[in-house]
Amino acid sequence: MTPQEINAVLLDHEKWVRHEPGGKRANLALQELYGMALTGANLAQIKLTGADLTHSSLDGADLSEADLFATNFTNCDLKTANLSGADLRGACLRDADLTGACMAGTDLREGNLMALSEDKKELELLIREIVAVDLCQVNLRGAKLSGRLLVNANILQTDLTDACLRGVDLTGADLSGSNLNGADISGAVLTGANLARVSLMGANLAGAILTNVDLSSANLAGCDLSFVDLSTVALENAVYLRAPENLSPSIQEILNAHYAWVDSGGARGERADLTEADLAHVDLAKANLSGATLNMAKLTGANLAGCRLLMADLGNAYLDNCNLRGADLSGTNMAKADLSGSNLCDAVLEPADINDSHGQPTGRKWPTNLTDANLSGADLTGAKLDGCRIDGANFEGARLDGTVLAGKTAAAGGGGS
Repeated sequence: MTPQEINAVLLDHEKWVRHEPGGKRANLALQELYGMALTGANLAQIKLTGADLTHSSLDGADLSEADLFATNFTNCDLKTANLSGADLRGACLRDADLTGACMAGTDLREGNLMALSEDKKELELLIREIVAVDLCQVNLRGAKLSGRLLVNANILQTDLTDACLRGVDLTGADLSGSNLNGADISGAVLTGANLARVSLMGANLAGAILTNVDLSSANLAGCDLSFVDLSTVALENAVYLRAPENLSPSIQEILNAHYAWVDSGGARGERADLTEADLAHVDLAKANLSGATLNMAKLTGANLAGCRLLMADLGNAYLDNCNLRGADLSGTNMAKADLSGSNLCDAVLEPADINDSHGQPTGRKWPTNLTDANLSGADLTGAKLDGCRIDGANFEGARLDGTVLAGKTAAAGGGGS
């Protein structure tokens, strides 16, 4: 079909969707639609079986209840697209961007390959070849996939940060190397799935079925594993969290004295000095460590989500692969700290107010210090770094979507070097 013919078909389809005279449901099965610009198009219930939409722009498009069986969406822009109720069996979504897409009721099961019959009048099955949905290296950040069937799906190195996978059937799926930080996977079925090297920082796996799952070298910092049976799970080199009560008695005593010091405004307890302390893989979510000295402390893989660390000293600290999501790091010293691979989504790293001896603001501020810090590969989505000292900081491979930096908000996909 020529571009003009395709355009005419799509115009008739939009009329059909709106129940206008002259409308006709579009059938573009097996058509070559490479690089089509269909941003915001109304393609509800369209037939695109086996079509090639590689490198097409479909951001914001309505593909609800569409027939997308075995459709090729490689490198497609599908941000915020409506795919609810669509048939995506056997589809290829490799390298596609599905950020914020709605996939409620989407069928993502395996599908048989189809081809035109010799008379080219209908589709017929090829030799019993089964194709699982291909979601490799896809951006599914925040996508809604609850209740879907993703049996045997290939989801390698895919960004599923904050995605909703509640109750999804991922039996036999390969998610190795994917990012599932903050994802809701509660009640999901993952029997026989491969989750090697997966990052699950802050994810919710409550009630999930993990029979014979490979979680080797996975990062489970801050992950909710309540009501989960791990007896058959491979956990070699996986990152675990330590409960605070499993720390040494001396460190527990220092922490408790610090909490009393903070709560009483300095009247009781004592400011914590945890210089060079081993706090790796410890769960300290929502703890108030404001003003604490943690210089050169080992916090690798620790869960510090929601922590208050105002004016704390984390200079030269090891914070690699740490969960600092939503943490308040206002005025904190992190000069030369290692924050590589850490989750700093929605963290606050803006200057802190300097108060006088009576706790009243002086009008002066103390900036957060990231001088010469290593933030390579860190996720700073939505973080606030306005006014932060970043001289010599390494942002190579860092995610900066919506990050406030020097008074400006970084665009989606932004990174630094």
